Amino acid sequence: MSETIAVQIIIPVHNAASTIVETVQSALRQQSCPTWNIEIHVCCFDDGSTDDSWDLLQSLQQEITNDTMISATLHLERHEMSRGAGYARNRAVDMYASSQKTILCWLDADDRMMPTRVAEQVDYLMQLPNDEQSRTLLGCQFTRDPPEATWHYTQWANSLSDERLWLEQFREVTIIQPTWMMWKSRFHEFGGYIEAPLPEDPLPALVDPTFETPQTLRLAEDLRFFYTHIQHDGLLKVVRKPLVVYRHVPGQSQSSATPRKLLLRIRVGAFSQSVLRQAWNVGSDPQTYFCIWGAGRDGKDFYKALTPELQARVYCFADVDDQKIINIQHYMNIPIVHFSLLAHNAETRNQLHQAWCEQDDSREGRIDKGRPLSSIKIATTELTEPPLKKQRLTYLGKSKLDMTLLSQLPVVVCVAMYRTNGALECNVRSIGRTEGKDLWFFN
Repeated sequence: MSETIAVQIIIPVHNAASTIVETVQSALRQQSCPTWNIEIHVCCFDDGSTDDSWDLLQSLQQEITNDTMISATLHLERHEMSRGAGYARNRAVDMYASSQKTILCWLDADDRMMPTRVAEQVDYLMQLPNDEQSRTLLGCQFTRDPPEATWHYTQWANSLSDERLWLEQFREVTIIQPTWMMWKSRFHEFGGYIEAPLPEDPLPALVDPTFETPQTLRLAEDLRFFYTHIQHDGLLKVVRKPLVVYRHVPGQSQSSATPRKLLLRIRVGAFSQSVLRQAWNVGSDPQTYFCIWGAGRDGKDFYKALTPELQARVYCFADVDDQKIINIQHYMNIPIVHFSLLAHNAETRNQLHQAWCEQDDSREGRIDKGRPLSSIKIATTELTEPPLKKQRLTYLGKSKLDMTLLSQLPVVVCVAMYRTNGALECNVRSIGRTEGKDLWFFN
């Protein structure tokens, strides 16, 4: 067996008396790894709990025995005043120092680990090439408690390939935080989590003061860390086994208390930095524009979250909705066009435009919001279809936009994936862009 690897399991604790015992016990009772000599250090930082969490942690520390299958210790610290999960995780990381190689393993105070989690994730990480090891954020699949909670989200997260973990990064954190594992040296490369300052302290550097406050910095620490990792040439990988039980208590998770607008701002900020400014060169080149696919709420919110400089580089919105394209026509003086105009070549563009003119259902590719099929048919066929069809036929000839530029625009899709029975994804494929290069899904 090779050298010893220290695995530091970091658990931030705040008013978790109902679950913390089960959580810590699951971390301490890990099975040994046949290929690597592992020792476990469970580091719990109590972030100002006002319930019995701290007393329960102290009792657990006194009850630890040496009959576990793997060497395991429990380290405890606390802070009287709550400073947020990011602060608590940073302090948990600081609680154990060693000259040994150390791997960090994340766990929330209300979740639990399968007995083989540490062994299987460590073995997976250690078998990667050295260059990939040092840059990898490794997760695993998970099960929900209760099993039926957020079923669609669980199915989505557990089914993402390594490629889609990266391609869908701007839609959501594609690896949930309680499953994370990475080298401790990697964590320290970019300084750990951003911490909420004390009331008398200024905001940290690199934080946008136009929408961030000491209160918001306590939230969305996983999203911030996730993007920091990726922007530092990070890799995303997942062990294809459910090794964590992810507990769901409606209304009690931090994510449920995080404002949607804050999450949007952080995601748009990351997209602006990594894609718009760096990959697409938008902003620095006055001849560079891009398109927002989706003139509904999500597309408009994306636009409003951009800086004025980047807003000025939006050439058009693209959509499938006749009402927006033919009747509304503009948003903030930016034209709304049918997506067919984005097609790379003229033949495809004409074919898509012809198909649009001939289709009976003007809702093709739109998100189904549950309207009865019979009402859709009546409204489309009997009331709006004849005049709309005529307007569609003349639409392409009336456009004064630069068709060559339209066919080359990079596109950000601000319409929810997996909600249109494949119609959205089919439409997006038809315009001839390459996902992850000149096209990204944002919702």
